[in-house]
Amino acid sequence: MLRNEGHQCWTAYEAGLAAEPQDDNLTAYADDKDAVMVTFDKAFSERRRKNTIGRHVWLRCPETEAAEVLRSNLSEVLTYLERSDVIIIVSSGGVQAESSWE
Repeated sequence: MLRNEGHQCWTAYEAGLAAEPQDDNLTAYADDKDAVMVTFDKAFSERRRKNTIGRHVWLRCPETEAAEVLRSNLSEVLTYLERSDVIIIVSSGGVQAESSWE
């Protein structure tokens, strides 16, 4: 869906990081590339909420609904992505953005 909307994107596998055991390394890689992490991973996203580095989109919906949920909220997500060090939570109920260090 993101590629169809004209956005450049790649998977951790395509970046050569699929076997990377450390979420922080994936975060650093994305931040270094000025990219956005998009994930369904609750544990990963919860860690990023406590220590927000870079830009993350947490899809809180079933994977089968992800394309439509993201598509319907994409303009709002893109607005929030203008911030640095932000986590954007996207669900069928809408979008929220936060940034915090604990």
